[in-house]
Amino acid sequence: MKVIAIMYNKGVNSVRLSVLVFLLVLLGSCKTTKNTFLNRNFHNTTTRYNWYFNANESYKSGVKKLQGQSKDDFNQLLSVYPLGTKKEAQSVSPQMDKALKKCAVAINKHSMLIKGKEYNRWIDNSYLLIGKSYFYKQEYIKAVEAFRLVSRQFLGDITFYEAFIWLINTYVEMNDFSSADLVIENVLMDETFPQDLNQQLSLALANYHIAIEDYDLAIEELNTAVSLTKKKREKSRGLFILAQLYSMQDNFALATDYFTKVIRTSPDYEMVFNAKINRARSFDTSTGGSDVIIAELQKMLKDDKNKEFLDVIYFGLAELSNRQNKIKEAIPLYELSVSTSVKNDAQKALSSVILADIYYDKQSYRPSQAYYDTAVVFMNSQNQRYKNAQQKQLTLTELISNLDIIENQDSLQRIALMPEKERTAFVDDLIRKIEEEERKEKELENQRRSENNFFTDRTQSQNKFNVNQNRGGGWYFDNPNTLSFGFSEFKRKWGKRKLEDNWRRSNKKTLSVEEALADTIDADVFDPKNRDSYIKNLPLTIDAIKASNNMIVEAYFDAGVIYKEQLEDVPQAIKTFETLNDRFPFSENRVMVLYFLHRLHDEKGNIDFADDYKDQLIKEFPNSDYAKLVMDPSYMQELSEANSSLQSQYEQAFTLYNRSKYKECVAICKRVNTKNPNNLLYPNFDFLSTQANAHKSNKNTYIANLEHIIQKYPKHSVAESAKQILSLLKMEADSEDISPFEGDSPYVVKPDAAHYFILLFNDYDLELSIAKSTLSDYHSEYYRLARLNISSLLFKEHTHLITIREFGNQAKAMEYYQAFQNGDVRGVFGGDYTAFVIAGPNFPYFFKNKDVEGYNKMFKENYKN
Repeated sequence: MKVIAIMYNKGVNSVRLSVLVFLLVLLGSCKTTKNTFLNRNFHNTTTRYNWYFNANESYKSGVKKLQGQSKDDFNQLLSVYPLGTKKEAQSVSPQMDKALKKCAVAINKHSMLIKGKEYNRWIDNSYLLIGKSYFYKQEYIKAVEAFRLVSRQFLGDITFYEAFIWLINTYVEMNDFSSADLVIENVLMDETFPQDLNQQLSLALANYHIAIEDYDLAIEELNTAVSLTKKKREKSRGLFILAQLYSMQDNFALATDYFTKVIRTSPDYEMVFNAKINRARSFDTSTGGSDVIIAELQKMLKDDKNKEFLDVIYFGLAELSNRQNKIKEAIPLYELSVSTSVKNDAQKALSSVILADIYYDKQSYRPSQAYYDTAVVFMNSQNQRYKNAQQKQLTLTELISNLDIIENQDSLQRIALMPEKERTAFVDDLIRKIEEEERKEKELENQRRSENNFFTDRTQSQNKFNVNQNRGGGWYFDNPNTLSFGFSEFKRKWGKRKLEDNWRRSNKKTLSVEEALADTIDADVFDPKNRDSYIKNLPLTIDAIKASNNMIVEAYFDAGVIYKEQLEDVPQAIKTFETLNDRFPFSENRVMVLYFLHRLHDEKGNIDFADDYKDQLIKEFPNSDYAKLVMDPSYMQELSEANSSLQSQYEQAFTLYNRSKYKECVAICKRVNTKNPNNLLYPNFDFLSTQANAHKSNKNTYIANLEHIIQKYPKHSVAESAKQILSLLKMEADSEDISPFEGDSPYVVKPDAAHYFILLFNDYDLELSIAKSTLSDYHSEYYRLARLNISSLLFKEHTHLITIREFGNQAKAMEYYQAFQNGDVRGVFGGDYTAFVIAGPNFPYFFKNKDVEGYNKMFKENYKN
């Protein structure tokens, strides 16, 4: 009343005062617990035009943003609902959270739920919008709760039926197809379902049938949805998906027809462009007339606005040639697709994997490995092709590594066996090539500098009165200073590289003689222009030739096993083993080589050859397991049972060791080796016993026992492990006098100390041999002169530790760490690995205590930050 009095005194007329009094009385009486005309209208109006309107606007802006940043892969079946990745969904959280908050306030303040019935007509819309917001945030459980509430509480309303449609979509995204099926059954049985929602329902049903791979029903529902859709973008997307589905069913005539419809109706250039490409891929070759499609694609190649899509166009041409069984024509087109792909990782991966498959089927393993390598790097790990491509890439990487060893060592021996004058002339010629290459590179660098200066002078002249114009923004390549800096940074990090595809990955071509020679160089004393630097590393002595031959023998054998076991390429396996047999008839692997050749020829039906190798095996190695296998087929079962028992006993001993029951562990090791001195795991039991005994012996005795292991089993993996432990013991001795860097931390900060790069990964994620081979290839390409050593230890029962050493200081180690984390080499390790660098004095404590968590904290604080 005080407010009214004041207003009256200020001259407010009586009519306005009456209206104000009425509104104040109205506001005071609009309770949510009374179902009156005034109450309903007030809360309906406020909810609709205030809270719900603003919430819906925020929701729509979030959906628009998500659809704008979600990039379609037109080589894969498009999704009916473009929801984006989890990360992209998180980017619209602000918009969706705003919608959620406003809907919650609307429900809290304006819900008129009286005796189980809601009298505010916009509360159901608010609950539905909450579910839709959670759906686009990909928080599906919360979305289900909201939609189910609407379906229970608002029976018969339009939102009741909408909630069912959204429930279907949500269950599909959750892969809960049984729940989706129940909802669909209820909806289809409801004769009162509103016709206005038929288009939305058909889309949801199409999405469901695509998810369960029932493409016939998906096509039926999607055709219905497209016929009911008026929006051009939605219609063209539906037509594109229909074309893809027809293509997947090999109905190329209808696929071509529907892609043509997309071209005619879509307002989106990218979709039209990809429809043309996919029409070429799905063209019905039996009808002829491909010349028109080819001419259209070749015309697109010349269009300037398609420059960033050249990879896609070449891919379309390649696919058309492939479908016409013109593989020779398709291969260079696929290669062009890979080499011109700059921004489209999905396209680069697809073109690469198809090329890799073609070369794999042709048994051209070098190019196949190179393209699988590219495919794995650029392919999404969720892609259905990924696992197969990764497995083949790993297999072929190991094969090529062995073939390179053979070529490398043969090249070195060939140089070593040259007459001295000829050898000297060869090295001198190599030095001249290096000097000539340096001269050309200097000329090229001078030319670049001149061009940069020219552009810089022009820029300075043009901007004489606007000196701040190029500070900050602008396109990178429009700023010569930035461009020059970028080139310098590139060269500093990666060295001088040709402008070619795959520059950052290992070169998969055959090694040249020069490269083979360079691989043996000691970085500490190497001078690329000094003749002695090359010659002193050649295998010029009998011992050096013997060591080189041993490497060749092992590489031949390993390559033969890969051909036989993993590639199932019997002819190539036979060729490799026979070459090994001919070149090195007295190798340590001869017994296995003879056995493999017997089995391989028997498998091929070459009975005479098989019998010859069987006779040689029995004659030369009559007491070997392999001879017994060919003479008595039942011996395999006996051997298998014995090995199974042996493995079981080793696992038992290893488990006891891990539980610190060293006495019991030693007892099992001694019992097994005494009872069966010829068992295959004899070195492993011996080494495990040495490790267990170390806990009751002094340090000197332990060191002596490890040295005995190395001497007794020089070529076995236990010798390598023993060497690593000896290195640790030496580092521990060197670091005993160093104090912790601060507080109670066991670690020291020594930036100038030698550093190691450490890599931890699980054995079930990646084989150790593949990991080491991959890193070896990486070093051969990018760290040839660094002479880095790769070694491994069993860190835990299923965890391998690889050390790469050593780096002169912290800065050099961190450069390697950054290159590894940013490079393609890490791809084979997947996402579940741990990598860091560590100073030599810190390594013994870290390894002894398996202190991953503690050291990671130190690494983040003192290295990464």
